[in-house]
Amino acid sequence: MSTDAHGYRWDRPIALWRQRGTVFLWRYQDNAENYPGWHCTADAEGCESLLRLFAVLRTAEPGDGRTVRLTSPTAAVLSVPNNRGGAARWFAPAKWTLERASTAGPGDCRFETDDDRLRLVVSDDTLNRLTELVRDLVDGIDDYSIKLCGESLWGWRFNGEAS
Repeated sequence: MSTDAHGYRWDRPIALWRQRGTVFLWRYQDNAENYPGWHCTADAEGCESLLRLFAVLRTAEPGDGRTVRLTSPTAAVLSVPNNRGGAARWFAPAKWTLERASTAGPGDCRFETDDDRLRLVVSDDTLNRLTELVRDLVDGIDDYSIKLCGESLWGWRFNGEAS
């Protein structure tokens, strides 16, 4: 087993995961009562990359995690949920860190935000629901939300004009 100077094992699947594709994650500042929580979409490569990340997180050790680079939603992306005709103000972090929870219980789930990062601590239950949401996006099923840690996470079809 190889480790670096900090004791991190770089031969584990979580260490080998690399992001591909484009992922969008944002929250509305306007009309939030009709569009509550977080909203996400990704291109096909981004969806596959997220699914691979969720799979390796299932076998990761507590505290292990990876960070997804996020792209600010474009007018084409915002036209899909169509909040105020796509003109509603929004906030989008630059990074989304997913970290393995210390226990596997469904209650071990936390959203934390700062200026440029959304951190989500995930359990098996959380990973199952995230996987289902992203698979639905791949299959063209959208415009619904799942509850994670008391927050809504909406999935929206990817508008191919967004790249």
